[in-house]
Amino acid sequence: MAIVVRVVTGIAWGLLALMNVALLFGTPILPVWLQVLLIGLAFIALFCLLIRYNRGLAQWRTAGIIWFVYCTLRLSSAWLYTGGISFLRDNLAVFAMLLATEAMLSGWFALLVLAIRRDVSLAYIVIFLVLGAPVIRALVTEAGGVLNFLSGQAAEDSFARFSLAEPLVMSLSCMGALGPVTFLPHLAWLLIRELRGH
Repeated sequence: MAIVVRVVTGIAWGLLALMNVALLFGTPILPVWLQVLLIGLAFIALFCLLIRYNRGLAQWRTAGIIWFVYCTLRLSSAWLYTGGISFLRDNLAVFAMLLATEAMLSGWFALLVLAIRRDVSLAYIVIFLVLGAPVIRALVTEAGGVLNFLSGQAAEDSFARFSLAEPLVMSLSCMGALGPVTFLPHLAWLLIRELRGH
């Protein structure tokens, strides 16, 4: 079984790297359907790797590192896109956005696994309630009013700008949903651990 896990892990790493490299160099010339296929294969490989390393992901510091990587990649994407050089805008900015999307999915998965494997459901709800209101207020202020925020009138090209409120909203909304939803899976995980212990 260990050999199968190692083989599948190696294939997933290779597939993820190959798909990302293909998208980096082939985006300007590949047809849209092939790009979508490559992105789908990359996400499947990423999902396999996330399941493989779920134990290591179930830590606060890991989730924090992943979201920091997401912020760095999004900031890089915005900087490359506004750099004025067509190669940077058409290739590297899109590639950085793809990596940021993979980091975002990894961050959500890390929060999910952390909630199931550890007793953090209440912490998620508290963090969401304490930090959610200031973040929403900052977004409303940035949009120029409640109506602009609700209707999205202040929305800009996602490549052109990056705000720290972006990862905060995504992670906090995820915590607010995962807190109640993962309570029963966490109890099931505790039961499995107890049965293994006996």
